Amino acid sequence: MAAISQADYAAQDATGLAELVRRGEVTAGELLDTAVERLEAVNGILNAVTALHLDRARAMVADAGARGPFGGVPFLVKDLFTDVAGTVSDNGSAFHSPDPSSTSSAVVERYEAGGLVIFGRTHSPEFGGTSTSESRRFGITRNPFDLSRTAGGSSGGAAAAVAAGIIPAAQATDAGGSIIIPSSCCGLFGLKPSRGRVPYGPARLEGGAGLAAQHVITRTVRDSAAFLDLETSGEMVASLRPPSPRESFLACLDLPLPRLRIAFARRSVAGMEPAPDCLAAVEKVAALCQSMGHQVEEIDLPVKAEDYADAERAIRLASVTATIQALARTIGRLPTEADLEPATWLRYQAGLSVKGTEVLDARERILAMGFAIQRFMQRYDVILSPAMADLPPLPGTVTLDRTDDASAALNRRYTTYTSFYNWTGQPSMTLPLHMSADGLPVGVLFAGRYGEEDLLLRLAAEFETAHPWTGLAPEESFMGKVVETSGRNDG
Repeated sequence: MAAISQADYAAQDATGLAELVRRGEVTAGELLDTAVERLEAVNGILNAVTALHLDRARAMVADAGARGPFGGVPFLVKDLFTDVAGTVSDNGSAFHSPDPSSTSSAVVERYEAGGLVIFGRTHSPEFGGTSTSESRRFGITRNPFDLSRTAGGSSGGAAAAVAAGIIPAAQATDAGGSIIIPSSCCGLFGLKPSRGRVPYGPARLEGGAGLAAQHVITRTVRDSAAFLDLETSGEMVASLRPPSPRESFLACLDLPLPRLRIAFARRSVAGMEPAPDCLAAVEKVAALCQSMGHQVEEIDLPVKAEDYADAERAIRLASVTATIQALARTIGRLPTEADLEPATWLRYQAGLSVKGTEVLDARERILAMGFAIQRFMQRYDVILSPAMADLPPLPGTVTLDRTDDASAALNRRYTTYTSFYNWTGQPSMTLPLHMSADGLPVGVLFAGRYGEEDLLLRLAAEFETAHPWTGLAPEESFMGKVVETSGRNDG
């Protein structure tokens, strides 16, 4: 039996669990046992975790508690191009190398140097290619708040695991909203860092042709800040690195926050309007900002989606194709149509015809967009908008099994507010400040200037103090339930 109860374990964030280990109130091994016990109780319902590395984790717990800010804390990484030495990454796909990685990603090395005990991987759709976490290989990841809904994606497994209390924080990546969307769906705090803030090396020096960022999904703001300090420690292994604050990100939480100039955008750059629950959430938060003394001005963003639609298509298709071709070199053969999900196969085929000049032009337009929004941000400190245009997706509606226009259009409603900041490289975050009438979390999105995660974190901390959230789904909404977690097509 574990030395810490499930209730006490779930009530702590990662910082709190590490403090218990430092004080000798619990051991790293006991925390791991508790996390595994929790996982065994809920993963058959939620389908959040797709691989366990328990032998590796148990070999590490002996001295994990003596290391770093998170000594002894159980942790999960996303199954998407995150290398953990001695383990296999599926990337949510049947088309993957069966060979264990010989090295760990730079961020994994930093996690383990910080005392985290990595014991498994969370579900991602095939190559992170959609805004839910559903795949033929592993099935559906369900939302702990409502099992009839998905947890969002592509970091849906990470968000479901944190909201269900398996772990207090989980690694996540984001190339179009994959931290923000599942955090919003599952009532969690999710920060997407600035482009280049957290390194991807050594195997991949950039994610998604510069669109992708990586960090964690957490229940508390202080955990997110402390993780960002850990992830950015050590030598730089990225081609781009934004400026850092004078203080650590964690220390910045104690600095006074000036009253901010907040640009409030109801509509996305694609001109989409949010559904009523999402509009109610952002209007509530705009009013809260004003009540807290911030200046709020309603605006339309100075960029339109149609201005960069062809550049986005070129980058995303070329990125998918390049990723699959790199895997093919490792595996020793090209994929067949049967190896990939239908939408992935179509993207792979389409990417073969994208010209290098198109990609180079698209990269230039990415940089130009970043400069344009930085000029706009001279008048404002942050931008406020809905995190998503709709409530969490229903299973089977936005999957890589589908290639129809209706599914693609719905996917755009989930990414319409988030993906813009992958293009500009700005940091963005979602705060769990609203619940729908049906008890579903509805996040709101804030974006800051490039390199100013510290300001976003301080704003988040102000909201966390004034309007606290738990970051945990009610156990009665998922514990002991019986659901079908298989995908729309098993295989």
